[in-house]
Amino acid sequence: MNRCKLTVRNLFILFAVLICAAVLSICTVSFFQNTFLSDLLFRGCLIGVILMHNTPPMPQPNEIFTVHILDPIPNSVTNLKADRPEYSQVFSKGYIYTLRFNINRADLALIIGSQPFQRVWDVRYDEFGDINWYWDPPYRTSRRGEAIIVYHPEGRRREPKWFKTNQWDEFEVYVFKKVGDYVNAQAMEYFKKANEQEITHILLYNEKDQEAYFIISNSR
Repeated sequence: MNRCKLTVRNLFILFAVLICAAVLSICTVSFFQNTFLSDLLFRGCLIGVILMHNTPPMPQPNEIFTVHILDPIPNSVTNLKADRPEYSQVFSKGYIYTLRFNINRADLALIIGSQPFQRVWDVRYDEFGDINWYWDPPYRTSRRGEAIIVYHPEGRRREPKWFKTNQWDEFEVYVFKKVGDYVNAQAMEYFKKANEQEITHILLYNEKDQEAYFIISNSR
């Protein structure tokens, strides 16, 4: 006989569903008394249920690596950690993964060669949870900049302790961006069509510590 395991997540979902059912009942009773309040409660509850229902469990770090970065995982990769910013799914209709691992220069070259990465410059992680960079080197008069949201300040979770962005000025950074048939800086300038997939991979590497970060963003 299969028994249902009451995990913390399952208990949370059950509690949330019961709360939503109570709110829906209140909305039904009070509809004619306060239309605006009931409509606001209904919409908030409905969005919460949809988000919980559509959020799959996070894959294991090894699985994220082999699916999105490189398969098999290079031998020098150690201390692999991963996280998924929960708030990203509300806006992007996709997902974001952040990974941290140690890797030597030779194996890093395998990752860089696996996708059309481009070296980028002046990478900065700001207080709003955005990664900012320039496609063009500092000596260029005209420079094309871009940014993506990783850990939004209104998210339920912020950066894990291993996400040490205060050290990122010591990293060299490579970005691969694809929208439609356009890649990298051309993809940034391309006018994105509705429901068109946008993929951004960001690789940061500190050769001194042989430490790497990899950000995966997939949205529509």
